[in-house]
Amino acid sequence: MQLTIKKIFFFLLLLIATNKLSGQNLYTVSFYDNDQVRTIKRVNYEPYIGVTFPMLHMDGYPKRLGPTLGFEVRINMDEQPIDFGFQVNVAVAVRKFDDDDLALRNVSTSVTFDYNWFRGRNVTPFVGASFGTSYRLMTAPYTGEDYWGTNDVGGEFAIRGGFLFFHHLRTTLECRITNKRYNVFVFRIGYAF
Repeated sequence: MQLTIKKIFFFLLLLIATNKLSGQNLYTVSFYDNDQVRTIKRVNYEPYIGVTFPMLHMDGYPKRLGPTLGFEVRINMDEQPIDFGFQVNVAVAVRKFDDDDLALRNVSTSVTFDYNWFRGRNVTPFVGASFGTSYRLMTAPYTGEDYWGTNDVGGEFAIRGGFLFFHHLRTTLECRITNKRYNVFVFRIGYAF
């Protein structure tokens, strides 16, 4: 798994470098309601961090806040308020387990699609979805002779909405669905550049 994650991050860094060196990153979009021409980037890169909260109720395992982090590359479509992209994400659903935490980790790669209102303005609302694959790992504290852990791979689907503030600060509420124990609500903050 580590080799695959390294390849993905290397690919993303290569994509950023070639896009920045080409100098073809900007284009203009005209808004006819007030006859202003606004400039937005064709490709956006967004590292982000946030918190997760498990969806499913499990008796004896109270829900707790967990971490999420990731990186997303988005390509804005010409003359359409739509963008699509690629996302690498790590989300952890955390539950109380005896005196310790049960961590349900989900590493995913997804294709994303968003619809943006008022694109190019200081506040841009958006809604979207993503789908892809996820690698899931469940770990629990060592309990005597048993170590409770499982690994599997499966699909993932997410719906999301949020706001882009001042062309850079992006807040997102997300619902990630992969396997009932790993499903989480996510609030994240990213910086788009």
